[in-house]
Amino acid sequence: MHYLDHASTSKMLPEAVEAALAVMRAAPRNPSSVHRLGIEAERIVEDARRDIARALGCERDELFFTSGGTEANNWAILSGADGLPGRGGLALTSALEHHSSLEPVKALSRRGFDVRVLPPDKNGDITPALVLDAFENGPCLMSFMLINNETGQLSDISGIADAVKRREGVFFHCDAVQAFMKHDFSARELGVSTLSVSAHKIGGPAGIGALYVKKGAKLPPVFLGGGQQKGMRPGTEPVALISAFATAVNLRRAALAEDIARMNALRDHAMKLILSAVPGAHINGRPDAPHILNFSVRSAPSEVLIRMLQDSGVYVSAGSACSRGRRSHVLAALGIEPALCDGALRVSLSPESTEADIEALCGALSKALLSLGTGR
Repeated sequence: MHYLDHASTSKMLPEAVEAALAVMRAAPRNPSSVHRLGIEAERIVEDARRDIARALGCERDELFFTSGGTEANNWAILSGADGLPGRGGLALTSALEHHSSLEPVKALSRRGFDVRVLPPDKNGDITPALVLDAFENGPCLMSFMLINNETGQLSDISGIADAVKRREGVFFHCDAVQAFMKHDFSARELGVSTLSVSAHKIGGPAGIGALYVKKGAKLPPVFLGGGQQKGMRPGTEPVALISAFATAVNLRRAALAEDIARMNALRDHAMKLILSAVPGAHINGRPDAPHILNFSVRSAPSEVLIRMLQDSGVYVSAGSACSRGRRSHVLAALGIEPALCDGALRVSLSPESTEADIEALCGALSKALLSLGTGR
């Protein structure tokens, strides 16, 4: 099998699996319990919080565990809006965002916010200048992603944050799910109010993520109930998932520079082979990230190609796994013509991806196009 859909989800690292199993095999432990087993569980959670915070470039008490990136994005955006002074204001996002950020921002219109979805500039970027042009006086919530999940394009988040830092009443959320452990950054140095990450994109388990909340940022909790995580995110912490998340983070962090260099080389190799092997292949967006390459084949729908590739043991996607069956709003916003949008494929790598995976992809793609009568 040649799995090239890691932007959707990645296989758990063996060490992360063992970390989860070690907790699940042990005596039952609730981190809120005051007996020895509860104290042991709390230590596992807090050690994991420390390690993940260190990798994110923030303080331990600025990190809160969630069920994943979608919850983290919704919490940051909806509660961040609640924490702004007054009622309503301006809500800014871009047409390139993941639906788990885009839809909560749009929902703020029901709370009296003036919602503006910014189109990218001619280079496909959301620039500080674009954001400033949309600004007005008064409270503002902004949400922009660091690395686009479909094209791999990198946004100037720190530049945007710097451009608005003298404005009062600004809450800035960043979706960094595709950037974490794939791009070297620091949450604090980006200058945002909140930032979301997820475990299953980096070899950890699904069902666990985290939200960075800058000290001083006003973020009311979404859930009410127990006092876990300072009352910010009540609910019994999933100790096994948290332990596995931290294990994956520590492993990725130890080899981050080498992994990024290796994935960059593989992505470039894939791009070269695809452009030479596929008639009329078109690269969509700017593949800044080391692990994502989006390209289009004009002569065949992506759904057909995905089925034919999987018959050869090669697994890719047509874009976001959360948008199955719909034309990509990201590619449309970049001005890519519908015929190319409909033939788009996303190849996404992990540090475990190999040249053999890329060779298999190109071989299977050539075979599929020949069978469709459109290849060389």
